[in-house]
Amino acid sequence: MSDELRRLKWGETPWDNLTREQLLQEVQRMHMALLGAHSELKIQAMSNPSHPYWADIRGSGARTLAKVGIALERSEATKCDREDVYRKFFRYAIDLLFTPEIGFGWWICDKCQTMVGANPDGNRNSTTCYEPKCDAAPLRPITWDDLKPLATEE
Repeated sequence: MSDELRRLKWGETPWDNLTREQLLQEVQRMHMALLGAHSELKIQAMSNPSHPYWADIRGSGARTLAKVGIALERSEATKCDREDVYRKFFRYAIDLLFTPEIGFGWWICDKCQTMVGANPDGNRNSTTCYEPKCDAAPLRPITWDDLKPLATEE
């Protein structure tokens, strides 16, 4: 890979030539990062609210917090139950959007679809499924295919 930076034309963005899937993953990654950043920025702002950095919109901390807040408010995710969005996608996707160390290190059983996260130290107790019906089927790391929407019956 070349160390030379790509030069953009006027009006072009780095995302213009991404596929739909690539763009969705970028949006998902940025959404999760913004949620975390918003939370941390609010904690910092509350710890020293009178400091000019946070006190009003002229402070760069307050401006940054406002930008993150606006981006999150305008996100389509705000039209969904926040816990639902997390539990049905982002809890698992964090491993794929970032790294397993940042997420939970999810593994899945192909036989019964049981998902197992790593222990806090990053290790799993077993490389096999613990469900009795699986007879210790092997586990594998999750992939994007595991997070595809399920077909629904009409």
